[in-house]
Amino acid sequence: SVLNLHGELAYHHHEKLTLAGYINSYTYTMDTIEKPYHKPDMEIGVSGKYILMDNIVLHAALLSKGSQYTIIKEDTVSVIKKISGYVDLNAGIEYRYMKNLSFFANFNNILMSKYQRWYAYPSEKFNFLAGLTYSF
Repeated sequence: SVLNLHGELAYHHHEKLTLAGYINSYTYTMDTIEKPYHKPDMEIGVSGKYILMDNIVLHAALLSKGSQYTIIKEDTVSVIKKISGYVDLNAGIEYRYMKNLSFFANFNNILMSKYQRWYAYPSEKFNFLAGLTYSF
């Protein structure tokens, strides 16, 4: 079973500025296994969005996840390993050219954190994604 305590706070100012933050604290009770595998003990996040000149949108998010556990096989023995927590900072910009056409660029892992979301699967360091959106 899991007990999740969640808190969230948001602020909106004239539809141009949005700020939000949240915190999740988890307590796990296991019946048959020792640890809650791939489940963080805590998550914290803050985000913001600002609409500049009605057609440019700036956004950013900072999130942190606590440590987690995994189980792996070493020879013939199962071993519990701890995966360290991490902090991740992302930001982006969007240019709304028309009502149904926009261009964007997202910048991920700006802090160049080296972390594993899953055991033995390292995250990408700094990376970006750019593109366009079209709706009809």
